Amino acid sequence: MDDMITSETLSLPRETVEAVRRNAEAARMSVQDYVRSLVETDSRSRSDAPSFNDRLLDEHRARITSALTNDDILEARQEGRPE
Repeated sequence: MDDMITSETLSLPRETVEAVRRNAEAARMSVQDYVRSLVETDSRSRSDAPSFNDRLLDEHRARITSALTNDDILEARQEGRPE
């Protein structure tokens, strides 16, 4: 049950939770111990190395989409500004 509460707290996609559970099982660890080991390893890594969050984001980046374009953002920044 703790795994479910933690997953909901982190707002992780179901696929990510399932991947973490599979990886923990393969490592013969509980999900809590597996994630703790990832965080501890990440905290000891070089500051220029990708963080756990960066690696997690990279894993799911292909599914993250937006309808905004750079032009939309630039136009929004200019709205209401004197020329």
